[in-house]
Amino acid sequence: MPSPYRSASRWAAVVRWSFIAIACVICVALVDAGLFVAITWRRANGLSTPDWIVSVFRIALLCRTLALPLLLLTTYVVLPVWCFRAHRNLPSLGIERPKFGPWTAALCYFIPIANFFWPVLTMRQLWHGSDPSSFATPSGYYGRLQQQKPKTPAVIWCWWASFLVFNLLLNAEPARIAAMERPFYAPSWYAAGTLLALAWMVGLGSAVLMTKIVRRIDEFQRQRRAAMLSLCMAQSRRAPS
Repeated sequence: MPSPYRSASRWAAVVRWSFIAIACVICVALVDAGLFVAITWRRANGLSTPDWIVSVFRIALLCRTLALPLLLLTTYVVLPVWCFRAHRNLPSLGIERPKFGPWTAALCYFIPIANFFWPVLTMRQLWHGSDPSSFATPSGYYGRLQQQKPKTPAVIWCWWASFLVFNLLLNAEPARIAAMERPFYAPSWYAAGTLLALAWMVGLGSAVLMTKIVRRIDEFQRQRRAAMLSLCMAQSRRAPS
């Protein structure tokens, strides 16, 4: 007996706003990284840096340092909760025996090695399982995905690829700190600052894509639920009394 359908829209909204906030902080981090490269260039060319540039750099660095860890910690809580709630709706939306259950979808982000590929697979299952276009066939049979293997939208693969690249490029942050603690050497400062700026740009893309995915899946589930209710009502009217 499938569990009753419970809307995950509230948690979806929390997840979306969390990633929107992360995107805003990443924009501040881009200012920080850009100013770091600018300061490095001026120092390498023997130019003094105006006090206002140094002040803006320090403020941006402070805001990013304080806000980003808190927001990331928030997403580590709300994203698994939303994944659990949304996956728990799949049986009530007609998806029999989904490959990944709610607990797997929620905890896969914290399982070593598996967290390299399970999150994107669970998100793929959630997307297709919620898609209202796979709900009904002309014969009226519904509840399973179409026999042909559905094509995963590019937004899911791009989100996961950018997320992995973002975490990889963030290794430039310790390199930047180490470079600043050593005697000034422009190439190492340039490399660390440029890689960090690239990491923030990729991270910004990942946050925007995740916001779009969560919004779309939430819409899918509401549309699929409405379609199921409409079909059930139509069948009940046609049933002999």
